Amino acid sequence: MRYFLDVEAADPSADIKYLALDLVSALQNLPGRGSFSGDLSRFYAQIDSEQFDANSVIPLLRDVINEAPDEILLAKAYATLTESTPPPRPQAHVLQTPYTHSTSSIVNSSEQRQYMDDLLKDEMGPLYIGIPGFYETFYGKIPGLEENAAAVFNKCQEGDVPLYREDAGWTDWPKDAQEKVVLKWFAQRVYLFQNFAKNLVSAPKSTRGPLIRPNKALEGSRAGRKPDVGFVDDLNADEDAVYHWSQVLVPGELKSNPTFDMATKTWLDLARYVREVLTAQDSRRFVLGFTLCGSIMRL
Repeated sequence: MRYFLDVEAADPSADIKYLALDLVSALQNLPGRGSFSGDLSRFYAQIDSEQFDANSVIPLLRDVINEAPDEILLAKAYATLTESTPPPRPQAHVLQTPYTHSTSSIVNSSEQRQYMDDLLKDEMGPLYIGIPGFYETFYGKIPGLEENAAAVFNKCQEGDVPLYREDAGWTDWPKDAQEKVVLKWFAQRVYLFQNFAKNLVSAPKSTRGPLIRPNKALEGSRAGRKPDVGFVDDLNADEDAVYHWSQVLVPGELKSNPTFDMATKTWLDLARYVREVLTAQDSRRFVLGFTLCGSIMRL
């Protein structure tokens, strides 16, 4: 541990340089890395030069000292060396498969979840909210959507005791926002909306149902992810049924506190589920998801 602290606090120096050179030498001895070996050679030369920035390798050295799995070290080593030494632009070759630094580079399992999450943060990059044109891009071309949604919403505002009031919102929203109660409320709302939509001539027949099983992992993932809420391709989705990530259409993340609405942790939790969906459904180009933090829902 003292050695780790010395590295963490050190200025760019020969000590850091020698550690980095030793690490690169060890990585070069690993078999079957293709073009990665050439990148390592350039990185070795960069480390041995006067322009070397010792701070750039400290995170990688930290993972080495913490005995991170080999595949994690290789992925992070690749990210470090490509940032430090951009390779020359090679001619395209039909047989060349690039080595990429991403969450797909390692096995996603519960034992490696910590490292997977670190890579996922890097892979996600900057996150934005309130994107202009979001609705038009994903929903604007669906025939009859606005008319049908407005009709269903109007039904919720009818009667002496409406389900929704402009001045109060959903009148039966669970005040304490406990997970079990909110999930039950959410499922009831979804089925109610579907029932209202049945009487609309132009509304398409629903083929999906709410996934409400926060304590049960879905099939198809070694990491054992347990999504709080979402939608699957089963109109009569059952809490006790067995579902696979290939059946998830829209994943969701539930938080009881509205202050988590724009928290990075909330988005990272949702991103984990999105990754599982994309892994299980390789024909998907994108995944829509949502968060429900207190009474605040965000797509």
